[in-house]
This record gives sequence, C-alpha cells and structure tokens, in this order.
Amino acid sequence: MNLASTTRKKMNKVTISKVSMFQTVVATLHENQTAVNSKPAFASALQSFETRLAELEQLLNDHAKDLKWITNEKVSTREKAIEKVYVLVKMMRAYSQSIGDENLEAKMSIRKKDFNLAGTIGLINSISFVLNEAGLIEEELVTFGIESNLISEVTFLRNKLISLNNAPRLALISRKTQTATIASLERELINVLRTTFDPFVDVLQDEFPLLFAKYTAARHAVKPGYKSSAKDQVPPEPDDGISE
Repeated sequence: MNLASTTRKKMNKVTISKVSMFQTVVATLHENQTAVNSKPAFASALQSFETRLAELEQLLNDHAKDLKWITNEKVSTREKAIEKVYVLVKMMRAYSQSIGDENLEAKMSIRKKDFNLAGTIGLINSISFVLNEAGLIEEELVTFGIESNLISEVTFLRNKLISLNNAPRLALISRKTQTATIASLERELINVLRTTFDPFVDVLQDEFPLLFAKYTAARHAVKPGYKSSAKDQVPPEPDDGISE
C-alpha cells in the first residue's frame, strides 16, 4: 500500500507509523531472503505476515474512503426521481381527465414544487403513493400512451433513494467494525514481530550480521508518534460531511 495514496488526515498517525514499520521490515527480510530461508519456519512466518499485512492495508484504504459520495449520489438520484415521477403524475392526471375520474385527478394534483420541498422520507412516501395508484391502472395507462418503462424507472429510482438514505448509517456501522479489525490486526502483527521475527533474527545474528543490523534498523524505522511500548491505538472516526 502506498500510504501517500490514502487520506492521511483520516488515519491515526500511530497506525501509519506501524504500517510503515511493518512494510520496512518485510522489505528488509526480502533483501536477506537467503538468511530467512535458512529457517523454514521463519520463511513461513514471513509469508503469513505479508498476507495479514495486505489485509490491514486494504482495511486502511477502505477506512480512508470519503463517504461524501453518498450525499452527492443521493442529490443526483433525488433530482432524477422528481423529474420522472412528475412526468408520471402529469400523465396520470391527463388520463383521469380523459375518463372523467375526479377522484384520481384530485390525487394527482401534486405539484413539482411539492416533491422538491419534501424531505427524503417524504419524497420516498410521495413517490410510493404515486406508484401504488399507477399500479392499480397500469394496463389502462399504457393503453392511454404512458411508456411501460416509465413506471419501472420511477420504481428503480425510488428504491435507489431508499438505499442511499440508509447508506450513511450502514457505512458508519461498517466503519466501526473496520476500526476494531484494524486494531486487532495491528496487535497481531506486532506480536508476530516480538515472538517470531525478533527471536529468529537473534538466532541468525552471528551467521548473518548484516541481516541483524538492517532488521534492527527497520524495526525502528518509524515516524514520530509511534512508540513500540505504547498501548495500541485505533484510527479515529472521521467527519465525512454526510448530510441527512
């Protein structure tokens, strides 16, 4: 993972430092692969470590993603839904007038302004109301001239709006789960260094002094803010600017 590609301000500095150290350790061990391979258990542990590190990197990238896209997509979907449902309302009103159905005409007296002023839930309910009425006379409406896919399009946009309205809550729940998993992976990898890598490098010190020197330097190749003895910390929850 290229840490520069993530949103640094949304990642705890301690986490960034730990990942940088993990990456430096892995690179150092690969540079001294002969020494690592001299101990099959060491080589196996390195392979497992890299797999878990990749999982941590992916989680950090996911965690850093900006959730403002949800708000932007909701605004766009809302605009499209209003345009489509208003076309359906006007067509149903014209149909009601053609057959003299005053009750249906009254129901379809909804103005575009009414849709625009409604909140998200209110808009979803209004669209659902129109769709329910349309569903009762769909065959007649198609015969009258309403395109058969118009109702399907409005239904799709209504359902998408429902999903987007729930997305911020679901995303935040997922993010909290990610935060806990990130902390767990950090602790797991630190433990592997202390209980597996460090002892193996100590054993190989006499035979591979260069590995020992580079590995020791790698274990301390961290940025300000990381202390190996500090209690593991987790990334803070960012302010994503999600509007209701």
